[in-house]
Amino acid sequence: MDFGLFVPLIKGERIKEGENKVDEKEVDRLIKEQHDKKLEISALKMELETAKRTYLVQFAQLEEEAKGAKAELTHTVQEYKQQTEELRNKVRFLSLLDKQCIATLSEKSGQDQEVLVIRQNSYNVSHMLMVLFFIHKFKIKFSAW
Repeated sequence: MDFGLFVPLIKGERIKEGENKVDEKEVDRLIKEQHDKKLEISALKMELETAKRTYLVQFAQLEEEAKGAKAELTHTVQEYKQQTEELRNKVRFLSLLDKQCIATLSEKSGQDQEVLVIRQNSYNVSHMLMVLFFIHKFKIKFSAW
């Protein structure tokens, strides 16, 4: 038997065994890497679910606050509408009252004119008396010099 032929064959098997060890190490590394990636993906999914739940709760709270604010604003608008209507009614009433007062004053305007003339004359007379008093007093002091 020629052992020379077996040597390359044995060397080839040894090379294959070495390659197998390298391949097994590579496979083990890839399996470990895959496992680590799966763990990381799982952790990220859990984090995403937690964030999603948190945002859903916050969204629900904001919706409730918005509903409350909307109801409050609707109530305030109704109050303002009611107050506006009340003020319009008061303006109408005061406008009618003003028209009645103007009509009454128009009827009495003749009498009021007379009263105004008397008051004006009274004012003019008092003013004249005061002027005369000061002139008289001034002349006395002036003549004393």
